[in-house]
Amino acid sequence: MAVYEIRTLKSRHRTSLIAMVDCENDLAAIVAARELHRKDEAIEVWREGTLVYRTASRMEHGELRPKHRRS
Repeated sequence: MAVYEIRTLKSRHRTSLIAMVDCENDLAAIVAARELHRKDEAIEVWREGTLVYRTASRMEHGELRPKHRRS
């Protein structure tokens, strides 16, 4: 078993640790993180200082889109 940190990201610069869990593997930790996060928040799963999973929030997806389409 390994210790995982589950973090939520409300914006690019604000993170909060919402849980530390013991899981069998990365997949089990990812499933736990997805159950704990709120809508429109990005989540990160860390194992011993290594980022193993991250999602982007809807806000970040919107920031990646071009504002104007080229003709």
